[in-house]
Amino acid sequence: MSIGNLDYTSYNYLTNMATINAEEVNTNILTKTDPDISDLQFDMLEGINTNETIQEQIDGIIDGLETVGYWGAFWSNVDQTNAGATSVNFMTVNNSDLNNNGVEIGATSSQIKVLNDGTYNIQFSAQFDKTDGGKDQFEIWFLKNGANVPDSNSIFTMEGNPDKIIAALNFMLTLNANDYIQIAWFSSDIDVFLHHDAAGTSPTRPETPSVIITVQQVTNI
Repeated sequence: MSIGNLDYTSYNYLTNMATINAEEVNTNILTKTDPDISDLQFDMLEGINTNETIQEQIDGIIDGLETVGYWGAFWSNVDQTNAGATSVNFMTVNNSDLNNNGVEIGATSSQIKVLNDGTYNIQFSAQFDKTDGGKDQFEIWFLKNGANVPDSNSIFTMEGNPDKIIAALNFMLTLNANDYIQIAWFSSDIDVFLHHDAAGTSPTRPETPSVIITVQQVTNI
């Protein structure tokens, strides 16, 4: 096929370019004066390095589109207690996925650090429990590099013993390489804590982490 017949209005434009005959692809350098490409088609490819062959340019674009974003998954298999009625607590993790890519535990077990610039979706689930009666609240919010993230707080209510609540939230943050996030919580009731459960039997069931945190890049910068 010739370049002039391409559907250049969609992703198919790039994939179809890969079927251009071998001689044209491997020998031609894309220029404004190329007889096989219209001005409009060239403008659609504006910014592509014209010191490469067409195929090299196509391969570079496809590689970029197919790049897997950075991500990390972390969890804790221990209880985490309330430090005090007026204290800030930080969710901590003591396990991480072996396949984590560009996201890791930072200087402390409460810090999740990204190694690359990007916008990230930060998600968590935490199992809260309490050992006393009555109705109590706890709050959860996000921090970036040790500073509270504005408008990131949420308030939950528990009632009775042994009431359990799975608190789950997500937040989008643009981060630079080596930035870290933390997830904080607070309750004026010192009997509120993060609870884990051991693996179960009859039927066999996996452990229940007290905290699960995942961080997934959603855009490249």
